[in-house]
Amino acid sequence: MLHEKTDIASECDALKGMELLEKKWILQILHALASGRARFCALQDSIGELNSVTLSRRLKLLEDTGIVDREVKNALPPWVEYELTEKGRDLISVIEAIETWCDKWDATAPAPVSVSVN
Repeated sequence: MLHEKTDIASECDALKGMELLEKKWILQILHALASGRARFCALQDSIGELNSVTLSRRLKLLEDTGIVDREVKNALPPWVEYELTEKGRDLISVIEAIETWCDKWDATAPAPVSVSVN
């Protein structure tokens, strides 16, 4: 059949994933955690202009979606470390593939405009 219907469920899953990635600071947090586990303050320092409330909310979202794992260290004083889960590491490979695609096709450049001469 020439015009098969697309699988709406898979499109919706892709859209849900893209909606997560397009939230402000998510890619920066994932990039910071790609090099390994990090404490809250270290994440905040490595990202820069991100305030602690927003960082906390984004980390909670990533934790709820199974992308980031949060571990409380029982020390004096106690502290928290974050790291990517297997799911999160898989996502990093997807992001790297998108970056490769952007580099190859210069995705930030506008598409050339074709002009036809009659």
